[in-house]
Amino acid sequence: MPTAHYLILAALLPLASAGFELIPLHHVSAARELRGKVVRTGKLPLRRGWEKSPALSPDEAREHMAAGGNVGVRLRPIELAVDIDPRN
Repeated sequence: MPTAHYLILAALLPLASAGFELIPLHHVSAARELRGKVVRTGKLPLRRGWEKSPALSPDEAREHMAAGGNVGVRLRPIELAVDIDPRN
């Protein structure tokens, strides 16, 4: 597994230990065609029904990442994430 995957896994372990649920996502550069346009799916859940599907264990997350997948955190109803991308 590349070093970057070890670093990401090291960041995910405390989240899993704190009770956050890890879910499998598509590979970061994944894309598919939809109505004649290419749609990037790299940050989308891998499967339908991800909201209720069992969470990945840290070992399953590691295996998924080793196979080229991405891993996300399923937020609880009381949580909010804010992603700020500054424009240059």
